[in-house]
Amino acid sequence: RDVSSGGVAATGVNVDYSTGTISFDDFSKAKVRPGGVDSNTFSPSLPVWVYLDNIEVPIDWNTWGPVKHLKDEGRSTPSDSVDLSGWNNLLWYYVVEDHECSGVHSPPTVIGNTVYFTCDDGYLYALDAETGESSGQKTSKKPLWTKKIGQEGTRIPEGEALSIAGANGVLMVPGPGGLFAFTDTTTLVTDNNRVVELDGQGEVTWAVDSIDWPANAPVSAGKNIALRQGPVNAPSCARYVATGEILFCNTGANQVCKIDKGGRVGFDGTGGQYISWVYSKFVDPKRLLRSGQPTRLSGPKDAIMWQEMEPVASGGVASVVHCLIADSGNSRILALTYRVKNGQFVDSAGEEIGARFIDNDTGFVLPELNWVSKTDSLNERYVFDCIQLVSVPGTNTMVQDIWVASSNFTSAGTEIGGSGPKGKAGLGGAIMALRYRERSMEIGQAAEMWDYSTPLSGTITERCDRVSMNGVEVPLANPRYFDVVISPSQTPMGSPETSLLICDNYGVYEAIIGGPAPVVRDKLLSQDYANLLRLPDPAGKIDSACPNPPPNSNRFVPLPAAIPLQATCVQKLANGNWLITNSYSGSNIANTSKFTGETFEFNPQGPIDQEVTWCSPRLEWADLPPGADPCALPVDWKQTTSNTYNLRQPKSAFRK
Repeated sequence: RDVSSGGVAATGVNVDYSTGTISFDDFSKAKVRPGGVDSNTFSPSLPVWVYLDNIEVPIDWNTWGPVKHLKDEGRSTPSDSVDLSGWNNLLWYYVVEDHECSGVHSPPTVIGNTVYFTCDDGYLYALDAETGESSGQKTSKKPLWTKKIGQEGTRIPEGEALSIAGANGVLMVPGPGGLFAFTDTTTLVTDNNRVVELDGQGEVTWAVDSIDWPANAPVSAGKNIALRQGPVNAPSCARYVATGEILFCNTGANQVCKIDKGGRVGFDGTGGQYISWVYSKFVDPKRLLRSGQPTRLSGPKDAIMWQEMEPVASGGVASVVHCLIADSGNSRILALTYRVKNGQFVDSAGEEIGARFIDNDTGFVLPELNWVSKTDSLNERYVFDCIQLVSVPGTNTMVQDIWVASSNFTSAGTEIGGSGPKGKAGLGGAIMALRYRERSMEIGQAAEMWDYSTPLSGTITERCDRVSMNGVEVPLANPRYFDVVISPSQTPMGSPETSLLICDNYGVYEAIIGGPAPVVRDKLLSQDYANLLRLPDPAGKIDSACPNPPPNSNRFVPLPAAIPLQATCVQKLANGNWLITNSYSGSNIANTSKFTGETFEFNPQGPIDQEVTWCSPRLEWADLPPGADPCALPVDWKQTTSNTYNLRQPKSAFRK
């Protein structure tokens, strides 16, 4: 329809030919009819009517790519009364085939090199604008990703006008149930022998497989510092710290390091003394260790770092950098500290440090052992895989515990959940609380010093070794990771709900703390992982020119092979989804499809057979081998990463 032939009331569009301004007043009336079906595809970005100096520029509809595509499929070409032949600036076009879709319901929005739009199938699509194609034909590129807007099964009503907006890295998309915000946040992954960062599409944008650190403390300002270099060796966990750097456990190298994006360990100094941000050894002036226990790390699995101001015994306040470390190879949890008061490094009492704090090999100040778990001293040799600092509710004093996951814990009783199993393979372990520190907190008064030496300090105060799953109490199955989730009360006077997100041999599940055994609510068990919808209908790979092509349902299907779920990390995201790391690696019997691990999002409120909308590496059907029937259904699949090799047995993933 020609907008110049009618007013705003008739078309919803007004063209001011003196200025070239196009005004959209009613999007419900501004439609075109591709293939004879009304759809909300009209936008300024489509070459429907083009005027230069009040002269109509001709475009030939019959050679314009999307219409030619309709002709090639035997459909009738939309008629147009204006001769548009001889001009075409189309580089490429995309036909929505991933889901059942009758129309695009939003003008395309371009942010960077990505084109975003929504369809009435209820999905948001992201396409690479720089496809490298310029022939005006259907693009061979697939969407970078698609994302369901709203709940599964919801669609955008026909004729409903939508508009996508984006700024400062945030994409705002209206949809069923409200306004949805998407952002290209990064995900930090520890992967075999490297640490990588993924973008919002799951592609690797940064990776480091070796690090360097100062070999010696500086002797004077402005001098170059010699560096030592070493590999990233079996890293267990990596997290962003408040300064923007990355703290990770270089487990195979017996180090905990804070690095920048260049893979370099930094150093800081005051009063002519320096510290290096690589933790490998420490001093024990308070003699917290037994005689003969090592002052070096061995196989650290997890670490947490933070900085705060603390009163000290000598008076005044010191700036303290804390680092909690799961020193798993030594069966203990360590709390290492650096303290600075009045521009000088001081010990836990606030006194200036002595020569024993200086590393004889490097000249750097060593961290002080401020606290250690007592389980090793009691000959309880536990493997600690994960730690978290948790404040204890309901106390007059401020109390903090360190919660830990131990895959080899065994016991005859528990305060939170049941008794440990005995002799069953793949079962056992516990999540335990160790008393860390406490101090008095009086209203209107300054906080007192932290007390790290109470009678309960370093001992197990609570543990969970059993949960209630489907009404049956079962032992934990060697927990590898957990996260304490505290949810606000649903009622004004109610108490917050505390739950545990657990990764073990059962899979991933959330257990609500309370009663004799925490009750499992949401879960993704190992046997259910195989039901997740991962690949588009294989019929979509069949050329329509093939004889008797199978119908394409536009629905996703599970992987043909049952991949085990070996969950090693989970994070509850702001959207309620779980970010899960699966470190399993293996291949099918024919060795034609290989799985090397992944990190993916799962909606715990959705059905088990839900479509996985984000994963890294991405999954797709493999091309048929040479000589195979081009009209055969694909049976082999592959994991794909664009910029580098795929993840290989990732251990952890945390979204920024």
